[in-house]
Amino acid sequence: MKEMKEKSQNEEIEEKKTKNENDSYFQIEVSTLEKLMGYYKERGTDYQDLKFFEENGGTDYIIKSLKTDIHNGIDDTSHREDEFGSNKVFVEPVPPFCSYVLEALDDMMLKILIVAAVVSIILGCTLSDDPSTDWIDGVSIIVAVIVVTLVGSITNWKKETKFHELNEIQAEGTKYKVIRNGEPNDFISDDLLVGDLIMVNYGDIMPADLFLVEGNGIKMDESALTGESDAMKKESYEKCAELKNKGSKSIPSPLILSGTNCIEGSGKAIVIAVGDHSQKGIIRRTVDNAQENNKTPLEEKLDKIAEMIGWFGMGAGIVTLIALFIRFGISFSKEKKDYQNDSSLESLMTSYAQNSPHKINDDNVSTYINNNLTNPNSMIAKKF
Repeated sequence: MKEMKEKSQNEEIEEKKTKNENDSYFQIEVSTLEKLMGYYKERGTDYQDLKFFEENGGTDYIIKSLKTDIHNGIDDTSHREDEFGSNKVFVEPVPPFCSYVLEALDDMMLKILIVAAVVSIILGCTLSDDPSTDWIDGVSIIVAVIVVTLVGSITNWKKETKFHELNEIQAEGTKYKVIRNGEPNDFISDDLLVGDLIMVNYGDIMPADLFLVEGNGIKMDESALTGESDAMKKESYEKCAELKNKGSKSIPSPLILSGTNCIEGSGKAIVIAVGDHSQKGIIRRTVDNAQENNKTPLEEKLDKIAEMIGWFGMGAGIVTLIALFIRFGISFSKEKKDYQNDSSLESLMTSYAQNSPHKINDDNVSTYINNNLTNPNSMIAKKF
């Protein structure tokens, strides 16, 4: 009984031990790797990046923490993407064509033109002098708006579609030599995982943040990320530490930034950060967040000019309308008075003609009788 109890306790201890090992399969976190690459980007005379490796055990620390090998690479791909992320760059699909149409119509000038066209069509079909043709002006404005909207929408939609196609071709066309399970294979950037052993060759643009384990005269162009115009030399940690101990003035680093270009040499490196956790991904994420609701300076200036033109046009229209109202007010009272006088004269002549039938054909009398006067009150809506 006692032996069974001890056996049960041992099994429980082993189970807990196995569970803890699984929970901490990788002995390093994503945030630590990001901080490490930050040490290199902000490198000073204290060489924080080399100091990090010195305190934690150098190259062996990276190898053991990431469960990889400097000769065979990784032999287990499970959990890596969950723990360290994927190197796939999320690209939003091309929006539908109708969204570009709505975006083009979201312009103040076009809105004003559409309202003006609708008003012109309604007035042209109802209160105009010739409803059969006066609607043409409004329809012409609508046609112009449709042409402008379609041309802009089609151009932007085709441009965005081509951009996505080129990105896909570039992503699928660029392949890197990666060693997994001791076998070298070609992988595209999207398939890279943290811990992969990747070959660094002349002309390659680094698809992820790397830790160099073997190099032969490697120099990197980091101007795209750091603005540094000089080529940066890269060596394994052991050589870097050796140069540091000797008091060398120029000490290279074993860390290679994603997005930089290899302009000399070749070697092997371990992938330590991918996707949004790599330096290129962090910069891309920062830029996307900064530009999410912002426009370029040119777009802002064009929008401001368009807004000024729109307000100027509306102001001119309001001033013109007020002037026409004033003119209408002055002319209406005169027309009303003339109408009343003409109506009185017509009534008088009609009465005269009825009392003197022989005068009915007199030109002066018939002119006043058949005057066809129009009441100014009935023309107010049309003139407005």
